[in-house]
Amino acid sequence: MRLSRLASVIGSAMVAALIAGCGRSVDTASPSRSTEPLPSVEHLDPMTPAASGDTGTVTWALYRPVQTLDPAHALDYPEGTAISALCESVLRQKPDGSIGPGLATLTYEDPTTLVLKIRPGATFWDGRPVTAEDVAWSLERNLDPAVGSFFLAFFEVIGSMTQSSRATLKIELKHPDYELEGELASTGAVVMEKAYSAGLGRSLGAPGGGLMCSGAYKLGAWNGEVLELVRNESYRGDEKAKAKEIDFRGVPDEATLAAALRTGEISGTYAPQLSTLDQLRADSSVRVYEGPSYASAGLLVASPDGPLGSVKVRRALFLAFDHGSYIEAGFHGAAIAPRTFANPGTWGYGRKVFEADWNRLPEPEQDVAAAKRLIEEAGAVGQTLTIGTSNEVGVIMTAANAIRAAAESIGLKVRLRNVSAPRYISFFSDPQAREGLDGLYSVTYPNSADPANLYRMIVLPDGPTNFDGFSDPQMQKDLEKAQRTADPDARAELAAAVGDRFMELLPWIPMALPRQQLVLNKDLTGVPTSFVYMFAPWANGLGAAG
Repeated sequence: MRLSRLASVIGSAMVAALIAGCGRSVDTASPSRSTEPLPSVEHLDPMTPAASGDTGTVTWALYRPVQTLDPAHALDYPEGTAISALCESVLRQKPDGSIGPGLATLTYEDPTTLVLKIRPGATFWDGRPVTAEDVAWSLERNLDPAVGSFFLAFFEVIGSMTQSSRATLKIELKHPDYELEGELASTGAVVMEKAYSAGLGRSLGAPGGGLMCSGAYKLGAWNGEVLELVRNESYRGDEKAKAKEIDFRGVPDEATLAAALRTGEISGTYAPQLSTLDQLRADSSVRVYEGPSYASAGLLVASPDGPLGSVKVRRALFLAFDHGSYIEAGFHGAAIAPRTFANPGTWGYGRKVFEADWNRLPEPEQDVAAAKRLIEEAGAVGQTLTIGTSNEVGVIMTAANAIRAAAESIGLKVRLRNVSAPRYISFFSDPQAREGLDGLYSVTYPNSADPANLYRMIVLPDGPTNFDGFSDPQMQKDLEKAQRTADPDARAELAAAVGDRFMELLPWIPMALPRQQLVLNKDLTGVPTSFVYMFAPWANGLGAAG
């Protein structure tokens, strides 16, 4: 499931080539950050202004209709956006990437004993209280191979769970894992009512199958095309939703989307890569925000056998790549050049440590002469680089052409294997489809604002995007140590060291660190501008602008 989830996230995001998928990035506001902005790192506001009051029905665009509301199978942006508006996780990611209480608070009895205490007054939509049994059942689903949860590997550290009371759950870990806090604040830790959900089987979260969560919106009508969310009038306290209803609609064409945003037919969308952004910025009926994201764009190394199996060739391609031109062409300037592969938007802890590391690293500069020398040293002059692409998707073709230009400038030959947009996804899910490929353009992100989580997916032997068998003992050692390190700054030092090593060995070739973009009707506000919308109840504060 790890590969298929990533395939969907990456492939569908690109297939849409518009509203979907590769998140954008930048940076977050954290209590530990420096008060003086550092010139090399962008600092973007992770929130829009607070709403002044309630609003009526809001129509929110996704690049395609929602297919499932089962958190275990939330494999793409439409599902993540909808589920995070409906449901709540054990802990909660804040707009700046930090983690706090969600449905529960977390304390440690010792490094391997976690205690979750459910928030008083937390109830499901049907009025039943959220219990420790519901939390345990929801987490255990990820460990059931029959469920096929993408999050299985992230929760395998759990040894046992014991209900101390109706509101208290004790979790015993197999070993210390301080990254688990991020997973407890991700989609994999969404809490559903056991009594309602356990008997639904595969119909859980499907149209007509039902869902029972605890969020500020509850599930309304769902005809397969439009997903209706209605305000949960019994939701607790001052977090009660301000919008009466949210209708999610799939809008796969960016010109149609832009027109609908300008007329007010569509109220808003998280839209990282729209070619119509300049038009929208100039239109007084909408506001365009740029915020921090978790996402990173790069060339995934698909095989150890071709030219990219050589570190010198990977290094040469990185040096020859024109990051500035690509950022303008592919992201309309809404991205930054990668000093590391982890986006500054992932710095949810140890902020000063990551910033200091970022400032020590060089800004990527194109150096074709040095790249040619590396190609000669590697004995790779004239070798052919085969890249998977799809000419049906402009985003993918722009990236592929940028890679081809860099490769050909240093003496490599390039063959583009073109497939239809839907088949592009198969490159990520089917090893046979990747056979003969050297690289693929892709965008990936961690499950929380944590660079170590991102690197773990790429460089560990069982990482979901480690297609070429990449292995580095030092990176593995540092990632394991980071996982078991309680102090945030010490953990950040280890994660930063992995990032530095990443830029030396280049298991992926970094291309851009994009920003998250939000387009919102001028009469609305109160939502995050950051990538946190994929994991946290972003729509709770959506309401009328002052």
